Amino acid sequence: MLIIIAEIYKGAKTRTAKLAEKYLPLSGMKLLSVDEHRQLFADAAYSDIKIIEESGKGWICGVGTKPLPPNLR
Repeated sequence: MLIIIAEIYKGAKTRTAKLAEKYLPLSGMKLLSVDEHRQLFADAAYSDIKIIEESGKGWICGVGTKPLPPNLR
C-alpha cells in the first residue's frame, strides 16, 4: 500500500494553494491536481486507488495498493 499526503494541491480553495500555484512554477516545482494524483498511482500500476481531498483546508491524500509478488504470498 502506498499513501501520499500533500498539504496543498492544484485546485484547492485555500489562499496558500492559490499562491503556491502562482509562484511554484518559478522554482521548477509543480502542484498536482486531483486527477493528476490519481493518474500518478495508475501509472505506477496501483489499484483500488482512492483520492481523498479537503479543498477547503487544502490537503489531499492518495491511497493505492499493489498485490504481493508471488514469492511473498
